[in-house]
Amino acid sequence: MTENKAKKAAIRERMAETGEPYSVARHAVQDGQPDEPEDTTAQPRDERVPDEAGDEQLRGDQDWVEQYYADGAATEGITVEEFKARHAPGQTRQREAGARRFADPDSGQAEQARRRADLERERADWAREQADLEQERAEWAAEQADLEEEQADLEREWDHAPPRMPHPPRLPRPPLIPRPPR
Repeated sequence: MTENKAKKAAIRERMAETGEPYSVARHAVQDGQPDEPEDTTAQPRDERVPDEAGDEQLRGDQDWVEQYYADGAATEGITVEEFKARHAPGQTRQREAGARRFADPDSGQAEQARRRADLERERADWAREQADLEQERAEWAAEQADLEEEQADLEREWDHAPPRMPHPPRLPRPPLIPRPPR
């Protein structure tokens, strides 16, 4: 729970007035600065400086990291060094992943190329299947046309055939002879 509600209210009021993030407004209120936002343009933002791990980073990034540690430590009520120690394992994993990406920059591109090649293979398979289906449809249509032509030939033959003789009428059956009784 917040111990100093007046201080928190002053920070939030500054945030609303200036549009600054909470951490910047908090530092301005703690330092007793006037209600005007900091002028961050005076400091060169592209100057490279080494961080704690020896990696170079932009000065603005270093300021942001320090601010992050200060805010995190204040939120948890511990020192900045304790907060850094808690978060060091996660940062190590992030740095290792970044180093792997940096060491093998083509790995992402190679994976993308593999995925694209797989997709192209699938598309080619699908196109072959479609071509096979179209071939079957064409064969079926040709067979259908042959059958229709054969039917037309048969109809023409029947049209030119001599008339068929009708069947002679059936003779009536002879009457049945009654059987003698037994």
